[in-house]
Amino acid sequence: MIDLQRFCSEWNKRVNIPWSRGEYTFATDGRIIVRLPRMADIPEKVDAPDALILWQKVSISGDPIPIPDLPPPKMMRCEDCPGESTAAIAECEECNGTGMVRDIQNTEVDGMFFADKYLELIKELPNYKFYPVKYDFPASGAFRADPSPFNFDGGDGLLMPVKV
Repeated sequence: MIDLQRFCSEWNKRVNIPWSRGEYTFATDGRIIVRLPRMADIPEKVDAPDALILWQKVSISGDPIPIPDLPPPKMMRCEDCPGESTAAIAECEECNGTGMVRDIQNTEVDGMFFADKYLELIKELPNYKFYPVKYDFPASGAFRADPSPFNFDGGDGLLMPVKV
């Protein structure tokens, strides 16, 4: 069973839990989204986004690209903790009392960069296949790349690239 909560946002209440709509169940944090056949135990959520529209913009082409081995996560000191007392650190929502948070790391997959924490989630899915969408980034201006599709036994998803 896939833990859909791992794909949900910790801060955005519209997408902080999985939800169902129509024939599907969804989970997202705004950067990655997964879709599975509707799960009877996951109810609809009135304020959840119309996620199905995302799949209308994306198509799979070419062969899947394996996600390379990822480096171990780099940790850094939590900037939300004063670090002066154990009580202050223990109550920190950012680091859950550890005093450390994961630093942002990105990995290139077929010419596109993606956040490692999301690539790890995809790699853990059963029999994943990842299809990075190629995009030529403008030297300046807005970053508007399409999400890259992936599928796995039991569902599919989309992942946004990062500009590095």
